[in-house]
Amino acid sequence: MAERTALRAVRAYVSKLIRMALSAALTLASCPVPGLAAKAPDNLPVLTKAAQIRKLTPAESRLKYPILLRGVVTFYAPDFGLTFIQDATAGIFLNVQGDAPDAHPGDLVEVHGVSGPGEFAPVVDKPQIRIVGRTSLPFAAS
Repeated sequence: MAERTALRAVRAYVSKLIRMALSAALTLASCPVPGLAAKAPDNLPVLTKAAQIRKLTPAESRLKYPILLRGVVTFYAPDFGLTFIQDATAGIFLNVQGDAPDAHPGDLVEVHGVSGPGEFAPVVDKPQIRIVGRTSLPFAAS
């Protein structure tokens, strides 16, 4: 019984730390990046939130909307080509092909790429990933 109480206290403390760190990271991530145009060629807007990408239809995602995201790496398995990040709005799959960057869960990254339809939902194709810092993983949704 005492173990369960202690475990609950530890979980609550860790959850609070993660929420605080993610909040700080996402606040930094929402800052505008100087020098980037608001519109890309072909008058497609630059998508800056994962939720914007996830809302695209398969046909829209094939238009290759330009993407600029800042978020936290939540899952990274380069041997299997699996990379996910999360920003303040949603999580998104990065379709990394070839050499993968040396990213790790908890890395705060800036991602440039284009939209793609993915196998299941819209994804970031041709991502260029730049690590800009470290933070805690986001709190899991309940």
